[in-house]
Amino acid sequence: MFRYVGLIICIVFTFVPFGLNSEMFSDAASEMAVSIGASADELSVIKIIFMAAQIAGLVLTPRLVRMKGVTVSLTAAVCCALLVNIGLYVSHTIIMSSMLWAINGFVLSIILISVNLLILDTCPRKQLPIFIAGALVFTTLLPMGMYSWLMAEILEHFSWQMFIVFQVWSYAIALIWLVVYPPSNRIFVAKPKSNHFIYLLSLSFFSLVTYLLMRGSYYNWLDNPIYLDLVILSAVLALAIVLFIMQRKQKTITQQVLSKLNTNVYMYNAFLAGFAVMSSNVLCDSFLEKALHYNVLVTGETKLPAVITMLLGMAVSVWVSNHKPALSDKIVPIGVLLILISSIKISFMPSYVSPEQLTIPLLLRGFGIGLLNVSVSIAVLMYFTREEQLEGISCFYLFRTVGGLIGGAFFSHFIHIESAQAINQVNSNVTAFSNTVTHYQATLNNAFLTNGHLPSQAMGSNYMSGVVQQQVMTLTLNNSLIMFVIAICILAPILIVGKKMAAKQKEAAEH
Repeated sequence: MFRYVGLIICIVFTFVPFGLNSEMFSDAASEMAVSIGASADELSVIKIIFMAAQIAGLVLTPRLVRMKGVTVSLTAAVCCALLVNIGLYVSHTIIMSSMLWAINGFVLSIILISVNLLILDTCPRKQLPIFIAGALVFTTLLPMGMYSWLMAEILEHFSWQMFIVFQVWSYAIALIWLVVYPPSNRIFVAKPKSNHFIYLLSLSFFSLVTYLLMRGSYYNWLDNPIYLDLVILSAVLALAIVLFIMQRKQKTITQQVLSKLNTNVYMYNAFLAGFAVMSSNVLCDSFLEKALHYNVLVTGETKLPAVITMLLGMAVSVWVSNHKPALSDKIVPIGVLLILISSIKISFMPSYVSPEQLTIPLLLRGFGIGLLNVSVSIAVLMYFTREEQLEGISCFYLFRTVGGLIGGAFFSHFIHIESAQAINQVNSNVTAFSNTVTHYQATLNNAFLTNGHLPSQAMGSNYMSGVVQQQVMTLTLNNSLIMFVIAICILAPILIVGKKMAAKQKEAAEH
């Protein structure tokens, strides 16, 4: 029982800060920028650095953990995270904040993988789904459903640095527990790994891809000469990595893990889950904030009921994993389908829709996310053998993170393109129905007079401009949601085909 108490303390007091960090750049961006004297553009660069460091951590953590063991790596990472957050509290310069956020992103990945290894090492197989799902509550479900509202409420009364203080407190508790009651330090047997040059190429490639996905989407990658050159450079780096790996006579442990067809299906499953969840999250938030003009607090309140259905979806996934494991594969398509249905419902909504009308689509989306995320995570984390767990978990989170980055970048770019096309479409409609516009202007003037204002061209133009902009954004996001449905319908069949191929291969091996 005592070991479970220690595991719960590690999960809660390391993963709650993990979830907060993922939301701070979205919901506390303005306050963070003001405190360090950065513009919104400079803060977006810091966010890119933070994300690139997280991916670098996912790449390097297996090597570090194989050298030092799970508990030693986790304790060092928590200690480093504690010091970094103290530094973030006192830092007021852009350069120092960038460095601290980079270190923070790196150690967060070490914490993520190490705690998952502790869960797999501590719990019997029957209890694993419960603890894996409990960890996902703090790293994924609450950040998407509850943290936006919670952070907006806190920022109404306190500085954003209150979250840093809370993280320092959380890491301090986790560190004290790890030092006083350390879990057994699981040591992995030495396995063949890539040389330092391959790691350097890999880190350069993933950092460049992260920058392109998070920054290049605003410049249309292939239209801007600088970003076109960076795309070519990233392709060259990818080719170089593949060539160096192919020349190696002995397979590394990561290559051995990824050489199985079933493993590749799980990795694609992770990619699809990251893509679907992040894309729907970006589009849903954009619809609430840009089309309906909700502020962060109202957006958080609107999304809050979905937390309940996320937890229900999580509970269903845990129950199926424990009692009906044969049905686990069927939960993933149901989760994707529910996300698609919610996206279709939102895509047909006008700009004057009330929050109550959004409740059902958001509840469906929450239930779908709970089913998809939790069932995929449980299936993947319980799939690997003991010696494959370290590299397998790292690859799982790497694929899921990259899938989320691609989804966010693609639909951010798609929104930019669609907004330009929507403006042209609205302008053509205005020209075609000039009599209707004239009638609308007359109605506006009467409304101004009724409310005690003298009508003027500037006042009427300003009001009509707001109406047109709102319609443009609504049309843009509706089209983007439809494009999301099309993208999932293209990607999902690949997963189904892969699962059937893996099942046939398994049957052939048994016979």
